[in-house]
Amino acid sequence: MEPEKTISVIGGDTRIYFTAKRFLSLGRPVLCFSTKPYEGRMAKTLDEAMRADIIVFGVPFSKDGRTVFAPFAEQNIYIKDALGALKPGHIVFAGMQDEATRGRMEAAGTRVFDYMRDEPLTAANAALTAEALTEILKKE
Repeated sequence: MEPEKTISVIGGDTRIYFTAKRFLSLGRPVLCFSTKPYEGRMAKTLDEAMRADIIVFGVPFSKDGRTVFAPFAEQNIYIKDALGALKPGHIVFAGMQDEATRGRMEAAGTRVFDYMRDEPLTAANAALTAEALTEILKKE
C-alpha cells in the first residue's frame, strides 16, 4: 500500500487558508507556509514546505511576476526559489500562472493544475460565489 501523499499549502489568501482547514478536517496532514495562521503545522522555511508531495499555491500564483502571492507572509517568497525547489513527481496546484512559469513547473517534472483552467472547478466556484452573494443580498 502506497503511503498517503503529504500536502503543503504555500501563500495564498483566505481561500487557501480555508482549503488547508478543509484538508485538516478530512484528516489529511497539512503543512502551511506563509499563510494566514491556522491550527495545523506551520513550516519554518520554504524548503521545509517544498518537501511535500503535493504543493498548493493560491490564486493568483503571483501578482507581480517575481513573488508568490502570499499576503500573510512575513517575507517575500520569490518565484525563482519556489520553482527551484520543485522536484520530479511533485503535484502542483496554482491559479493563473503565466505560460513561462507553467512551462518551468512542467520542465521540473511536476504535474501542474491551474484552478482557472479546470472548467468543473471554475463552475463549482462560480456556483458557490453566487450562493454567497445571494445570501449577502438577502440581508440588504
